[in-house]
Amino acid sequence: MATKIDKEACRTAYNLVRDDSSAVIWVTFKYDGSTIVPGEQGAEYQDFIQQCTDDVRLFAFVRFTTGDAMSKRSKFALITWIGENVSGLQRAKTGTDKTLVKEVVQPTRLLCPWDSPGKNIGVGCRFLLQRTFLTQGSNLYLLHWQVNSLPLHHRGSP
Repeated sequence: MATKIDKEACRTAYNLVRDDSSAVIWVTFKYDGSTIVPGEQGAEYQDFIQQCTDDVRLFAFVRFTTGDAMSKRSKFALITWIGENVSGLQRAKTGTDKTLVKEVVQPTRLLCPWDSPGKNIGVGCRFLLQRTFLTQGSNLYLLHWQVNSLPLHHRGSP
């Protein structure tokens, strides 16, 4: 069955994160059957990290505040999370389903294709999430480098 997205509900959740006056700094988009719908949302990064478990696949839109006391700016990231226990077929579908999410989540500066620890970037992705959120995203360049520059590791390869 082809995946659909509840565009109206997802766009409403997305706009909450985009609104600087909102306390909501992250929202997840999850699967409800074959439809992508808004999931959890929150004001604490640690609460988001807890959503990234080994048995789920989800998308997340996250706001970071960067800069110093004189100049603060909001930055945004679209994160794809695929847990270690997610089946191969669901993994494959998640990649194609990201297109649906990107129809709602308009231009982001950082796309983070994170899945489970050690699978595709050689380090624990949960570790990268925790390090980024501890610094409130103040070093997004480093995060982008880490995600895109580390060696690929696949099961069965040396």
